[in-house]
Amino acid sequence: MPIMIPFMFLPFALESAEFGRIALVITGLGMLVFAPLFSAFQGGVMALMKAGWVITYLRLTRAPNESQPLLQAAPA
Repeated sequence: MPIMIPFMFLPFALESAEFGRIALVITGLGMLVFAPLFSAFQGGVMALMKAGWVITYLRLTRAPNESQPLLQAAPA
């Protein structure tokens, strides 16, 4: 979680007059750099989680005597 460090400067800058503009600049630059990275990471994690739920649902709802469906890669 060291990526979250720039996001934590903002609350301290608002509470104390000592941090001032430097903390706001660091926070702004950190948000500009890390926000797209967080979005991409969250998108990948959400896709994996939803795929896991779909596979679990398909396996739990099949009939007991039905064979397990084979997962195949999409043709290129």
